[in-house]
Amino acid sequence: MTRNQRHAVSIVLLPLMLVTAGTGRALSAEESLPRIPVIEGCGRPLPAFPGNAGDLKAMFDADPASFIRLLADSYAKDVTRLCNGSPKLRNTLTAHVVAICFVAAAGVDDPYPYVGGDMLIIETRPGDYSHERFRRDLAKAIERGSIAEPIMECRRTNG
Repeated sequence: MTRNQRHAVSIVLLPLMLVTAGTGRALSAEESLPRIPVIEGCGRPLPAFPGNAGDLKAMFDADPASFIRLLADSYAKDVTRLCNGSPKLRNTLTAHVVAICFVAAAGVDDPYPYVGGDMLIIETRPGDYSHERFRRDLAKAIERGSIAEPIMECRRTNG
């Protein structure tokens, strides 16, 4: 089984949708989690969406709020650093990607970035990772372009 096939069938979590304004109901524990801010520094703002943080405890025995902070702090900084370091990659990214979808995936040892349609998809798990390796893999993914349609979880998030 190729790496792409493994990722196509990997167990993924549905996106966390934090849209309750004006509904008149109380926020659930999942809805009150921190949000990932828009990622700046790549020529234009890129909205970013987390995977379903509510299932992280069961899958990874991880704290959902900590996972979202990791996405917001660490991965966002790596994406921005890559954009700031390479005008060519920044231009390619902003020309082809409209948003970033973070998907928590079982069986992923290192973050796996790829472009699916007009989404940058980053399959990841809670915990530390090699920032240098991630930025190198991210650069390759951006240069390679779209290799698949966005996975269902990211299509739902994007609209």
